[in-house]
Amino acid sequence: MARVYDNYSSLIDFTRASSGTALRPVSYGDELVTNGTFDSDSDWTKDANWTIASGVATSTTSAGGIYQAITCEVGKIYFASIDITSAFSGGVVGVFQIRNSTNITSIASFAINDGTTGTKTVAFVATETTHLARVYVSGTAGAIDNISVKEVIFDQAGDPLTLFNHPTNIPRIEYDAEGNRLGLLVEESRTNLITHSNDFTDASWVKSNATVTKKTGITAPDGSEDVYHLQENSTNSVHQLKSSVSAGTQVFSVYAKGDGSGRYLKLFGYGLAVQDESPIFDIDNGIIYEPPTQTYFLSASIQNVGNGWYRCSLQADTDGGFGEAALAIVDSVDSHGAEAHTGDGASGFYIYGAQVEAGSFHTSYIPTSGATATRSADVASIATSAFGYNQSAGTVVVEGIPAAFDVDGRWFAISDGTVQNRIEFTTGPNYHPLVVDNGATQANLDAGGFTAGVFAKVGAVFATNNFAGVINGGTVATDSSGTVPTVDTLYIGGKANISVEQAMHIKSIKYYPRALTAAQIQELTS
Repeated sequence: MARVYDNYSSLIDFTRASSGTALRPVSYGDELVTNGTFDSDSDWTKDANWTIASGVATSTTSAGGIYQAITCEVGKIYFASIDITSAFSGGVVGVFQIRNSTNITSIASFAINDGTTGTKTVAFVATETTHLARVYVSGTAGAIDNISVKEVIFDQAGDPLTLFNHPTNIPRIEYDAEGNRLGLLVEESRTNLITHSNDFTDASWVKSNATVTKKTGITAPDGSEDVYHLQENSTNSVHQLKSSVSAGTQVFSVYAKGDGSGRYLKLFGYGLAVQDESPIFDIDNGIIYEPPTQTYFLSASIQNVGNGWYRCSLQADTDGGFGEAALAIVDSVDSHGAEAHTGDGASGFYIYGAQVEAGSFHTSYIPTSGATATRSADVASIATSAFGYNQSAGTVVVEGIPAAFDVDGRWFAISDGTVQNRIEFTTGPNYHPLVVDNGATQANLDAGGFTAGVFAKVGAVFATNNFAGVINGGTVATDSSGTVPTVDTLYIGGKANISVEQAMHIKSIKYYPRALTAAQIQELTS
């Protein structure tokens, strides 16, 4: 009897030991919190040091909390937010939490005693039908408003494209700015070396002949209004914002949106000694102007993320001498080596979400708040016992988008969890169907190359004395000698030993429990 699965999540085992962002259509269900705006002194259980009046909840420095039960559905994702209207500073503890029904275990939380005001958010997966939305402080006084918890609804046509931060172990299905579904996002682990990725007023961001202010009424890529405006003064000089990072070959990226002034964004990845090697970004039209000199400059990209926002990135070799991430306002696309100009005191652009990461391409945005942060690798797998795997022969066809070609990644790998027994298809620099049985290579085919960032289809055939591989319906590479290993797990976008060293969108993966012909795999990958 054939197995029937309602969706991919009932078939694929997925883990990621951290949160992770991705662009996808997002909307929200009904409000689950009653009187979250504190219009009356009711609906909340509170300790004696808390008061509710004038539309806010206020705490003294004494230890205590305020909480309310909310009804959830187990396994669903929810989005919680709170406004800090009067800052909590220092103290022993200050947290907003989603706790279990007995008020013992924290399901999700974040600190609120960092001395800032504004909206703070967290996504979580319900583990019970009842959770508690709770604020607890000790040794610090402050005030809160607008506590909200709503179900997250993904991928409905017409919903706004949102840079959503998915909870731990939740897969990310990503879309482009035109609403096309790119597929399952599978990424290696990366660390954002910028300690304040979206607080450009922090002292770690040094301003030169420019000011940074937080703006209201402008929607950020994540759907919030957590947006900053970088504005030049009237000095005849360089107008820029920079933050120090450790030196190395790295990728610097930032989200930017034009403010109507016609100014351009210029990125530095390595200090100011080689300014002529910095790309310039037209953030009104999504165009890159690459530098004329390219000794340390390696690559640049611009990605439309919707609503006028672009993610601009620079990969540069710091040559061990510099460790700065800088963005400048320039008034001309020819300002590669001479970005100084007389400002008008008003022009600039909007910015959001800066990131510096070691690697040859940028990965999904990793928010930070006071320290570097690491996103764990995505691991997607299916036990071969779940789909009727044939140990003696088979064919796998995958459609997806590889982010880069110079990394040791995989479209798929079928293995016993080791590299000694594996069937896999590498991402670069060429497509290599590779078969290893008991530590000995049985087939290693070169099926051609690909273009990073472009959809491709690959196919691999494996059977005793019958191996083949193809890309995009091209010439089929073959090998007529070898054996097939005994394996137990299919890894999607990962390696045979489970590690991930790439970034890919996997749009589809198909398995056939037999060795298809060359003509068949050509047709399936065309």
